[in-house]
Amino acid sequence: IANYIYEHPHALDLKLQGTFTSDPSLSYDVVHEQIPAVDFVHRYENVFAFKYVCLSHLTSLSGGSPLYSLTFLAQLDVLNKKCNYADYTKKYLKYPPKGPLPLPAKSTEADKGCNLWDLIFEEALRLNPAFHIYRIFDTYPILWDVLGFPGSFPPVQLLPLYFDRKDVKKAIHAPVNVTWEECSSRNVIPHGDASLPSALSVLPNVIENNKRTAIMHGLADFILIAEG
Repeated sequence: IANYIYEHPHALDLKLQGTFTSDPSLSYDVVHEQIPAVDFVHRYENVFAFKYVCLSHLTSLSGGSPLYSLTFLAQLDVLNKKCNYADYTKKYLKYPPKGPLPLPAKSTEADKGCNLWDLIFEEALRLNPAFHIYRIFDTYPILWDVLGFPGSFPPVQLLPLYFDRKDVKKAIHAPVNVTWEECSSRNVIPHGDASLPSALSVLPNVIENNKRTAIMHGLADFILIAEG
């Protein structure tokens, strides 16, 4: 919307001064999630507690030999380096930029064996069944949420959800025969979205034209990682 306003200055009687965006997804998931995932774990080592856990199911990407003797955190460090995620932000996140950020993999997706975000999430949830991907400090008891989401799993405290109750639907004049969901379980974009991420398309022009641009991410958010 902001880019349209700047590209069509006479379409609206509005002098846009800036933009504020909270928790946006601006680029590919490999940039948002995979590259900063292990650094995020190191920042909150005492929350994840991976340095006290040894696992045998991870294998080296190069030789296929199990990393039995390493803690899970040390295993992540090995994989982080092999997947070209280690030191990525230190090397490329500089001002002024030298150019477009290179992708660490062969495509916009994580290479095989390099989906470290999922590895971290699965182990975090195993150690702490109340692990919350948007608020990593949560432990039992799982807090009730009037919306029922977002979180790591569907709500377990109370069903039906507040906004799915018939009396609430009637009070707000919503159809009572439709199941309320904060995030739709149906594909709302059935043919996919072929547009480029905003950071690679409209956002640079918006920032150049803004007097002030604010992009905010929660520091305890593991799915929309601030460094991503």
